[in-house]
Amino acid sequence: MDGFDPDCSRRRVLTALAMAGSAGVGSAVSGQSRAPSMPDATSRHPPSGMVTPRTFGARMDGTSDDAAMLEAAFASGSAVLIDGPLLINRTIDVPPDVCLIGTGVYRATIKLGRSGMLRMAGTGFDRRAGGAVIRDLTIAPVDRAEPGVDLHLRHVEHVLFDNVTFYRINTLLDDHHHVTFRDCRFFGDEDRATVTSQCEAQPAGRVGISESVAFARCFFASCPLVLVDTVDARLSDCTFFSGPFGVRSTRRLARGSDAEPFFMGPSMNGCVFDSIDGLAIDIEGGGTDCRITNNFISAGRTIPASGIRLANCSGMELTGNRFEWCGTDGLVLDHSEKLGVIANSFANMGAGAGIAARGSQAIRVIGNAFENRPRWGGSGSGGTTLAIAGDAGCTGWSVIGNTAVGLRDPRVAVLGAGIVHSNSGWPPATERGWPSGTSDARPAGVADGYRWYDRTIGQWIYWHAPDRRWLNGAGQQI
Repeated sequence: MDGFDPDCSRRRVLTALAMAGSAGVGSAVSGQSRAPSMPDATSRHPPSGMVTPRTFGARMDGTSDDAAMLEAAFASGSAVLIDGPLLINRTIDVPPDVCLIGTGVYRATIKLGRSGMLRMAGTGFDRRAGGAVIRDLTIAPVDRAEPGVDLHLRHVEHVLFDNVTFYRINTLLDDHHHVTFRDCRFFGDEDRATVTSQCEAQPAGRVGISESVAFARCFFASCPLVLVDTVDARLSDCTFFSGPFGVRSTRRLARGSDAEPFFMGPSMNGCVFDSIDGLAIDIEGGGTDCRITNNFISAGRTIPASGIRLANCSGMELTGNRFEWCGTDGLVLDHSEKLGVIANSFANMGAGAGIAARGSQAIRVIGNAFENRPRWGGSGSGGTTLAIAGDAGCTGWSVIGNTAVGLRDPRVAVLGAGIVHSNSGWPPATERGWPSGTSDARPAGVADGYRWYDRTIGQWIYWHAPDRRWLNGAGQQI
């Protein structure tokens, strides 16, 4: 950022945070537990090193426009304390190295009038800026006639939102690096508010990206997350409840170029997607930096929709996820390749398969459980039909060691050339890709211990060369 001393800025922010922590506001840097005492909500004497808009004449009654006083507080160069309701009714430019601290999400609120907006804009990246900290407050509109952008961050980096409630706020992150939301809450309601990370100004002939946005222990209620050309997006221990969809990640062509962005996509671990109206997770162009692990997924509640859709993805892994009560299929693979689907459970789909695929190649489906549980309204009222439904374009699959219990049709539908074996609860006819055939087609002249799947009796048998006979797994002659 032109015109400021980054080292001085860093010292000022850290000093203010330390002073705020000693006064009971807490430290946004250390992550230590907050002290029980907080500055009084009506105090006109903030901790040393901090200012409050009250210092510059703000009424902070939630009805008077205090925009000018907030700007004056920012211009002072000190850390700013919000200690009550503060109304703004025009666009306020927030410094990209701000330290903005509230006295708590229920006691400190920045209220946006119909013309109110918070805008934070930097001039570029890698300027050794100290970054920004915003914590312990609520941002909410007073009365929003038409949905618009309420919080806009552009060309910023190293920004931390800690313990902030966004109530019916549309948040836009544009061309950013290293933005973190920790212990934050996003409420949408009928306004269909979203959190969007994008790269709006695609450079001509080049691929523009935003990178390193992280959400840790955040709660999204009817407020989806949209990622466009965003690399290294990470979600951990977050909850998405209700809303038109959960997370959508896409990529697009750079202007003036035929080159596509490299594969990208979010990583999600330990998240909950519950009662989502449509798709829980929709990823276009996910790649090797995209991992979906240990999540709970229940989606498609009000419209026919699947739990997860992966389109044109490559090199991803889905491990340890639980798909429960998705509207149609659990996982949809659309022209994707080289994916690992390992140790997931697919239970009680509304009316579809655990995995539905088209044109997808080299997929490893290993150790998954496909089931209907009657106590949860399983096959008696719809439920999972097939374990896997794939078209003729699905080739090179390895489907090994999976189980199926209570499905209406536990077979593997049309799959091209691949390996399908050792899947408990699936009809013997699904076994393919390993030596197999009918009893009268048993091979001769094979080596001792040769393994063969006999389709007539539906068992694996072994050739015992010394006695020249076929044995089953229990050593009995077959």
